[in-house]
Amino acid sequence: MSDHLQDGYIRLSRKIKDSVIFKGDPAVLRLWIYLLLSMNTSKKPRGPYGEQKTMVGYGQYLRSLRKIADDCEWVMGGRGVKRWSPSQVQRILQTLENEGSISTRVVDCGTLITINKASVYQDGESYRVKAPDTTRHHQYNNKNYKKENNTSKAMELWDVWYDLLGNRSTAKPFPQRLTLLNKFYEEHLKDDGDYKESFRWVIKAVRKDSWIMKGKRSWQMVDSLFANPAKRENRMQEGVELQTRNISQNIDLDLWEKEMAND
Repeated sequence: MSDHLQDGYIRLSRKIKDSVIFKGDPAVLRLWIYLLLSMNTSKKPRGPYGEQKTMVGYGQYLRSLRKIADDCEWVMGGRGVKRWSPSQVQRILQTLENEGSISTRVVDCGTLITINKASVYQDGESYRVKAPDTTRHHQYNNKNYKKENNTSKAMELWDVWYDLLGNRSTAKPFPQRLTLLNKFYEEHLKDDGDYKESFRWVIKAVRKDSWIMKGKRSWQMVDSLFANPAKRENRMQEGVELQTRNISQNIDLDLWEKEMAND
């Protein structure tokens, strides 16, 4: 008997455990999984559909609200089959859209749903941490590195990371680590007038992530935190969200920093 699973698979990031999708209404998680399972995973667009000749590209799904409700029906104990109404489906889709997980467009033959960043989250490379290059000379201020990277900015970010996360380790700013920090700066902080303060919020958000802080020490290292574009984007988003909550809730940061230092 073959163990080959012919229906394929999807990738689901562990970050979902800390999101509204997982912690909120269970119906949102149900619909999210359904959309991931149903989206077009072929690089070749499907279609055209309807009079508007709608094409369905990678990471998209075209379906009517009523058909989605039918597809997602379930059995509730001995009380028969349960099914959402089209308006309930619309409400759940709106929740996902508000979270930035999807975008939608109504067309003549249904609703075209786009899974945002599907190409990132469904790419195995986004989750892979490359092994250190042990053949490379690890002198972080070498001339070749300075020619290729903005060393001063990367070192400033390194100092922030070390101050908040690395001071209990013997970590050194090897070239590969500075390269990752430089990429983070170029992708998310280059136009930020107070980039070091913004980066402090990024690291503070990491410190509030119990999954990272209670896990392996390597998870807190620059090599893991900023290993690929998806991780760097997630780190930045978490930092912005924490800073926004602080402003809206007027958190006493001095007290919070002292409590974190005593952990």
